Amino acid sequence: MSSQDFTKNRYQELKKIVSKHQPNLFNKPHKTFLDIGCGLGDLLQFAIADRWQVYGTEISPKAVLQAQINIREQILVGDILSLDLPEAHFDLITIYHVIEHVIDPIATLKKLQKLLSPEGILFIETPNLDSLGAKIRGKNWSNIIPPEHINYYSSKSLASSLTISGFDKFKIFTNAPYKIEVISTWNKLLKIIASSIYKIMPVFGMGAALQAVVFSPKISD
Repeated sequence: MSSQDFTKNRYQELKKIVSKHQPNLFNKPHKTFLDIGCGLGDLLQFAIADRWQVYGTEISPKAVLQAQINIREQILVGDILSLDLPEAHFDLITIYHVIEHVIDPIATLKKLQKLLSPEGILFIETPNLDSLGAKIRGKNWSNIIPPEHINYYSSKSLASSLTISGFDKFKIFTNAPYKIEVISTWNKLLKIIASSIYKIMPVFGMGAALQAVVFSPKISD
């Protein structure tokens, strides 16, 4: 799967999940999207095509320069805690595989809460400590990557972090991996069996990644 196909699938999945919980969000005439850790801005390019006004943050100055060339939008360099962004402004904030890297995840979540619009959605994805892969591989789990990964989340601990950060309404679930590296050298039959097992694991909360749809505390019932 190419990088573009991967990002396209990610955006389509995001749209499907968020629309399920906030049906009118993607149809707003003026909607704002913030991607934390946006890299080269690949996800934001799909958002622009879907008529979002986009912003991105990234700690790598080199990546920011490339992202600004690619999409010519508001891409800011730095940690989210150090950046000056408008409060109560963003209808959708995404933070894909970033929260496991940050030194103070609670402060980060509190900052993101302030940035959400009254009916905004925060979408989080992070490796699942209760995943099948983590259970099988233990200390050899591929997502144990010190010192890059310093926070590890289960559904319970992510829910606790969100609650401590002031969020009172959220949905947490898991997903199947797009690609399973560990089975890449297996024979065809074993690959089919393993892939089938991995696909049903989200039913039991043991999918590869945790995903959370988090509602702004300012949202109206």
